[in-house]
Amino acid sequence: MDYLGLIQKVKAQGADTLASPTFPFNPPGGTITPTPTPVADQNSITIETDSTQITTGENIKVRIAIDSQAEELGSFSITISFDPEYMKVLDSDLTLSGVQIDFIDSVFEATTNTANNSTGIITLKGEVAEGEETSLARTVAEIEFTALKAGTSEVKLIESSSSLVSTQGTDVLEETNSLNFNISLQTATTTNDTETTTITIPKTGIYDNPAYLSILIGILLVAIGIILARTSSSEKTRKN
Repeated sequence: MDYLGLIQKVKAQGADTLASPTFPFNPPGGTITPTPTPVADQNSITIETDSTQITTGENIKVRIAIDSQAEELGSFSITISFDPEYMKVLDSDLTLSGVQIDFIDSVFEATTNTANNSTGIITLKGEVAEGEETSLARTVAEIEFTALKAGTSEVKLIESSSSLVSTQGTDVLEETNSLNFNISLQTATTTNDTETTTITIPKTGIYDNPAYLSILIGILLVAIGIILARTSSSEKTRKN
């Protein structure tokens, strides 16, 4: 048997396996490497915020972003749900009736902008002028919430009620997301200030005015002088 040739074949097969492993691959160290899954860019409507950890009474902003991946859009429709027991939308325009979120896009025109704090539904729709078209990859609106109650609350884009409509009239929306907020109870800080009260006991009578005290001393001195004079006069009379 050609042992040398067999050993060479085994070595060659081992080298091929290491050079082009089959996934999942168990390397000599025992760690499993999963099959890589490529992530393709998708037409999306997403919501994002700076923090999902908030306290009751705190305000937090949630941004709505659209990315059409260079697809020309004619209009969009966005529906977002939230729990009105835990969060409330603050009105961005007090001059209008109802509650609105802050629409900040300069190309699309908002045709519907409502937030219902009873049902927990936000509806935002926009479209470009007739004959115009544009693609989006930016923030189009902001929602400002205030936290009402401690607990966990979800703010969710409802994909079935949202759309990105191309200029050909096709809905090209592929991806949405949601946010989970952890709301903690705000603890009140109580500061006990020690108040020092100074009670002044007022003087009474002539002691309330130093001038009266001087007059009293003068009267006493005069009286003493009179008594001494009378005593001296009486002693002289007795001697005579």
